[in-house]
Amino acid sequence: MRTALLVVGLIWALTGVGNIIIGLYNINKMGSSEGWSVFTLIFNMVLFVLPGLGVAGLGKLIKKKAVSGSGDVKKCPKCAEEVKAAAVVCRFCGYDFSPKPEVADPVATREVENL
Repeated sequence: MRTALLVVGLIWALTGVGNIIIGLYNINKMGSSEGWSVFTLIFNMVLFVLPGLGVAGLGKLIKKKAVSGSGDVKKCPKCAEEVKAAAVVCRFCGYDFSPKPEVADPVATREVENL
């Protein structure tokens, strides 16, 4: 839905811009008064361009909120997907985020014992 809002909003705004260009061209071609030029600009801005940009902005805002989620996220080192920061296991690949116990280096252990 968020991508659809973004696309519809941009099409809506571009339709308004196209209407303004075509309207001003036709008004100048017919030699009408300046009143119609102002009306064309205001009418298309209010009816098409501004609402279209608003809908596109709403789609972008929803998309941004969906990506960021409701809280902090971290990236899985195995599959690179974003999961919640509190996750213990990646829901995509099953990677275990729990801290691994450090294994002592056998060479370093022997050196310490020899001292």
